[in-house]
Amino acid sequence: MNLDEAERLAFKVVQTVENCCEKVQVAGSIRRRREEPNDIDIVAIPKPFMWTRIPILMKSELDAKFAASGPELIRMHIPFANVPDRQVQIDFYAATPDTWGVILLIRTGSRDHNVRLCVHAKALGMMLSAARGVLEDGLVIASKTEEDIFKALLLPYVEPQDREV
Repeated sequence: MNLDEAERLAFKVVQTVENCCEKVQVAGSIRRRREEPNDIDIVAIPKPFMWTRIPILMKSELDAKFAASGPELIRMHIPFANVPDRQVQIDFYAATPDTWGVILLIRTGSRDHNVRLCVHAKALGMMLSAARGVLEDGLVIASKTEEDIFKALLLPYVEPQDREV
């Protein structure tokens, strides 16, 4: 699918689940502005007890098919553009206010950009944990925003569209 199609579909997904979430944002290749995204990645801070409602809403509103679920990931497939047998994978990643920045950063990617950040953190004597944020001596020093993470790593902020490595 092209970027315009992916953005329209991602917007429908966000609209469908936004009442279940304190915060929700499209991540992944759509956020990086790739011309041909393969799937849709969504990062959400679910409202209390609402994480399990997301698949129910997706099924009823967008005819989504359940694929996998857990406390940190919901994977579903939805029909694409009324084309029989063509499905788009939707991954929902749960975050908290404390992990929002790191989950959004990691799930936006690109994979190679994330690897570079991890290597850079290690060179500074730190660690970039995909689940916890920037760690120094085992303590989280940045995780709430992407900007905080880049700052902790002594790097200028990189816009998502410039993270395609």
